[in-house]
Amino acid sequence: MVRSWARAIGWPLEDMKRLVHVCENKLTKKPETYCLCQDDPSTFAEVFYAASYLCKSYSKPIGQVGLSFGSSRL
Repeated sequence: MVRSWARAIGWPLEDMKRLVHVCENKLTKKPETYCLCQDDPSTFAEVFYAASYLCKSYSKPIGQVGLSFGSSRL
């Protein structure tokens, strides 16, 4: 993932340290992975929850006219 992101923005891989965070499973300490299996509602729910967190859907005005894009105000 880090290598792909570095390539996408045109930065050297060694400059990407601490810029990309890969979530770890708290029990195994390995990168978190998800498997979406067709016709399995439990895996769909798990992947959907992870994706909705990444999209931060809780902070977006769903159903309102206008765009929800912006940047940090710091």
